[in-house]
Amino acid sequence: MRNFIKFYVNGSYYQVNCDNAFKPLSQFLRENLYLTGTKEVCCEGDCGACTVLVGKSNGGEILYKPLNSCILYVYQLDNTHILTIEGIKYSENLNPIQKSIVKNNGTQCGYCTPGVINTLYSYFNNLSVAERPEENQVKKALTGNLCRCTGYEGIIRSALDVKPCDVKKINMLYPQESLEKILDEKIETIEISNENQKYIKPSSLEEAINEKTKNTQAKILAGGTDIHVLSNKKDIKPEVIIDISDLKELKTIDIKNDFINIGAAVTIAESEKVFGHYFAEFYTLLEYYASPQIKNVATLVGNIANASPVGDSIPFLMIMDAFVEVIGKNEKREININNLYKGYKTLDLSSDEIITGVKIPLLKQNETLKLYKVSKRKHLDISTFSAAFKIKLENNIIQDFSFVLGGVAAYTIKMKKVEEFIKDKEATEDVFVCAGKIIEEEIVPLSDVRGSKEYRIDLAKNILKKFYLDIQQNYDQSEAALTDKELS
Repeated sequence: MRNFIKFYVNGSYYQVNCDNAFKPLSQFLRENLYLTGTKEVCCEGDCGACTVLVGKSNGGEILYKPLNSCILYVYQLDNTHILTIEGIKYSENLNPIQKSIVKNNGTQCGYCTPGVINTLYSYFNNLSVAERPEENQVKKALTGNLCRCTGYEGIIRSALDVKPCDVKKINMLYPQESLEKILDEKIETIEISNENQKYIKPSSLEEAINEKTKNTQAKILAGGTDIHVLSNKKDIKPEVIIDISDLKELKTIDIKNDFINIGAAVTIAESEKVFGHYFAEFYTLLEYYASPQIKNVATLVGNIANASPVGDSIPFLMIMDAFVEVIGKNEKREININNLYKGYKTLDLSSDEIITGVKIPLLKQNETLKLYKVSKRKHLDISTFSAAFKIKLENNIIQDFSFVLGGVAAYTIKMKKVEEFIKDKEATEDVFVCAGKIIEEEIVPLSDVRGSKEYRIDLAKNILKKFYLDIQQNYDQSEAALTDKELS
């Protein structure tokens, strides 16, 4: 058992324990290492000013990703190499991205600039020398970097003016052999304590379950993108943290028996590709769900366990009748996610149980999935309201219909009365308008800062009509395509 975290920062090796291990990385960099180029602004992972590059060995190769250091705590950084703005210059000279920012007036007040440059360095680190930067890809990479001075035009212009062949790869700046102390991928148990908290990183799933049995109130940690915001903003600090992020048993994705199986330690970024192939609707939602910095850390299972009534993935998982895999001291079981939530932030789990994964059924033939989200802004915002639909039509008759709403109750709910009313009827506008009247019998939303009760009820009614118009358009196009085929 080890009682310290080991990592490199800009090529220099550090070992950290006790109080310093329980600090946000941004704070540790600024206050302990005096690397003040990393800025702290929102402290909740929204603005990207604190973006650093974090490298970790994967099959013997160190791979680097941009992450928000304000909600990344030091105890999460074992066996990593952290690069700050101070660490990506070339000797005493600026790197090509920094030079282009200067040349093209890509900075105004400059507070966001270190995070922007680090994100762009990650983008160019993954380009081949033959590729050219593309505007859409640059914008996508910079989704999580907010410029409050509205300097985006200069930032984009700066990125497009950089030649990838001029940008040295990170592994050239910091050869892997110089980082040998983090190349060992063997997981060993880590336990660190200070006066108020204990951090445990088990070396196996069995050990994690044993620790959860002993510490029933422990917080299970994979990404920490929610709990660390609460730690920063509300000083909510769990007494015991059990980190499962590196358990190989929980880092798997596979397709088996018409299910997608995703482990609890798989990040959103790691699962996006499979969703893009099997669930285009959910993949599109993930485009707006969070920034690359967040998706490189956050997990799908973490979104399930967080149990927010406006969790973006939950309506999708409920409409698909996904199964949550749970392991406790004496039992392994699967729970249909529609039966998982018992109240606000309340799950049907025993005190010794850990969510280890989720099984998502694939869409069946002739099934159509639609997902909707309403929020104050399109990108990177908490939902005011969300909805998910799944329908099976034959000759415009509704053979099967499922309807889920988020943001209208203490937890995401299935609209069973509406489902029963619509099933087996012809898909007409009148049917969906009449179904909207039933909604008021099923939900009594709360009013809050994001919307009133009346607003949410109107949204629920209108979303039914919008869904009808969307599927009818698809149905009409399908019928037209069949006619064209017959004519030809």
